[in-house]
Amino acid sequence: MIEILITQLSQTSLLLSVGVMIALYVVIITQWPRWQHSKSFLKNYQGVQRVHEGEVPRLGGLVIYIGLWVYWLLCQHGQAMPFVQCLLISSLPLIFISVKEDLLHNTLAVTRLGFMAASCILFFLCYDVSYPSIELPFIGDWLNNSPVLSLLFFSFCVLVVINGSNLIDGANGLLPMSVLMQALCLMYITYETNDSLNMIRLIYIIVPVIIFMGFNYPWGKIFLGDTGAYFLGFMVSLLTIIIFSEHPEIPTWLAVLILFYPAYELLFSIIRKLIEQKSPMEPDPHHLHLKMFHLLKNQVMKPRVSNSLVMPCLAFIWGMPFTLLVWVKDSLIMTLLGIVLIIIIYLGFYWSLPRKRD
Repeated sequence: MIEILITQLSQTSLLLSVGVMIALYVVIITQWPRWQHSKSFLKNYQGVQRVHEGEVPRLGGLVIYIGLWVYWLLCQHGQAMPFVQCLLISSLPLIFISVKEDLLHNTLAVTRLGFMAASCILFFLCYDVSYPSIELPFIGDWLNNSPVLSLLFFSFCVLVVINGSNLIDGANGLLPMSVLMQALCLMYITYETNDSLNMIRLIYIIVPVIIFMGFNYPWGKIFLGDTGAYFLGFMVSLLTIIIFSEHPEIPTWLAVLILFYPAYELLFSIIRKLIEQKSPMEPDPHHLHLKMFHLLKNQVMKPRVSNSLVMPCLAFIWGMPFTLLVWVKDSLIMTLLGIVLIIIIYLGFYWSLPRKRD
């Protein structure tokens, strides 16, 4: 398995795609101030959840998407290429609407949700995937016996991860590190099950994220933007579904553990806003990472430093699934206990942090 990884990482096509991504990052970072000044249609980002200083390009996700296209064009006959081809084509609606939002910041949330749903359904229609068996009494049998309900259910699951990934993309390195840990969890599963094909597919997440981290962390020269958050969430959730469908011996609740942070961040935020009689579609500054940022800012008094400290301070959240995976992977009961443990830690930490006043 290690030999397979080394062979894939040394491919000329992968190295060329990495070179293209690095070149694009350098060009965008160096030329963005001039583009921002000369292009009147480029709007400044003014979200209430903004924590960075100055105008930073939000095109890191587009670079990852282009890099993956370059790799596919150079390596069309690889055994993992059918998945990549379907991924790239089905994600076109998602990429289109998110690039528009990254450049103009004027797209309604419900419009973005519709385009995301279109990408999810398009992927499941064009790629031959067997859905994992859901380990829930009554509901599981109901879903497992209906292809249409399974398609809708897993599309909903992908949407949860996509939007949750966008919610946690608010501090330098936080979402990339979370995605990297999720991919490493899945990589461990593929290693344990001798699944070389999905191990290769995971490289398409891990390598671009590491390259991006080199330009994003710690000083935030470029951001993933909605495009990167949506696309990475799309990729990692789809690969999670595929891996668990091909390995029914693994408890499917382990997928919930692996994708806990983005999924729980979204669901918790929706419930919290409904209790506060706010629209779940409207952003606010009360997510876990934003509460941590404002606490650090009050102590450090330097926003840029505080921004970069958020990711390591929340390591117990994004790193916990990888820590627990080795101990709980063979037991449904232990997996459920692991999920409960992370929920308790998340809630305890969330409620212990002071809120920023609206």
